Amino acid sequence: MTHIDLQDLTGVWQRDSLTIENGKPFEDSNVYWLQAGDYFADMRWPLDQAKRTESLQSAFAGRTHWSQPKIRFTHHIDLTKQHLEDEGDLMMVDEKLVERGQVTTKGKTIGYKEIWSPLHTTDQSQQTNVAVVDTDSEVGYFIQVGDFAIGMNDTQGIFSAACLRRSTPQGKWRLLHSIGETERLAPLINAHLIGFTLRKNL
Repeated sequence: MTHIDLQDLTGVWQRDSLTIENGKPFEDSNVYWLQAGDYFADMRWPLDQAKRTESLQSAFAGRTHWSQPKIRFTHHIDLTKQHLEDEGDLMMVDEKLVERGQVTTKGKTIGYKEIWSPLHTTDQSQQTNVAVVDTDSEVGYFIQVGDFAIGMNDTQGIFSAACLRRSTPQGKWRLLHSIGETERLAPLINAHLIGFTLRKNL
């Protein structure tokens, strides 16, 4: 097994496939995992536009605890609040990450395997920017890794999130996906995403 340091995980990872129990690998969603040091953000939404309902979307962020081969994600902010912590085994195989673990849903424990590929779109792909808001009424996360950024905000139970990407270091940012009222993300994203202004009609 290839040794993995936390710095090896820092980057942008896109899921290639998901395998549940002994089934066949498949992928029905856009899944982006941004890792910046021990901070992470993850957004998922169906590939099928017609299925992009809130119940089939996922967004969460927080802190990562890494002790090879175990990785544990503690969710500080989460759209569904179903799993505030998850843990799996992680290994590097042919420059891809293979994650194996278990999740308990409705009292049933299910095994899974996820394959992740690195996305290095520019020579700045490892540059990171992290901001966290944590008050009694609001939790906010902004994580940028190179040409990808994810912002999330939960204010008094109202959740919003956005995943953005730019084509080049000097290029324009474009929205890949959003959840909820994006204007709630403006203070967080506008303050930390250089060269971009989030507007109400994003």
